[in-house]
Amino acid sequence: MEKPFSALFAMLESTMPGGVHAAEGPFQDACERLGVRVRRIPFGRRSMRESFASRLVVRLGDVLGYAFAVLRERPDIVHLNTAYDRPAILRDVGYAAVSRLLGQPLFLKLHGSDRGLARDQGVFWGMLSRFVLGTAAAVGVLSDEEKRLFLAAGYGAERFRVVKNAVN
Repeated sequence: MEKPFSALFAMLESTMPGGVHAAEGPFQDACERLGVRVRRIPFGRRSMRESFASRLVVRLGDVLGYAFAVLRERPDIVHLNTAYDRPAILRDVGYAAVSRLLGQPLFLKLHGSDRGLARDQGVFWGMLSRFVLGTAAAVGVLSDEEKRLFLAAGYGAERFRVVKNAVN
């Protein structure tokens, strides 16, 4: 018997602001109905009131948990629901490093992008951005305009896909 396709999803808590859960929850449910083995891992902020120290400890724990989940589950793909801004890049560099180290295919779905950062990354942010985005097997963006933004910043077109939110 053939092993079912498996996906590990990382997404913010449903209590956090934004529409990610409204779009991605139905997508994950549809994947399960189609026979994909779906696993979910904690990711990002748990509360808007986290202290800096708490955020740091929880984020490090999340990245370690991610490494163990990848080693235990060996998913076919990891689907990381994220954004393209400075806090997200800092958070995601650990996931990219673990993915690269373990040879884990990673798909980044960007739910918004800092256009100023994409246009003028500077040395430090450019290096981190290229590492995170370059580690991904593919990057999903929400519009053709957003894709053009990354192409203008020098990223290859083959890595970026326009992926609409899955909402009924």
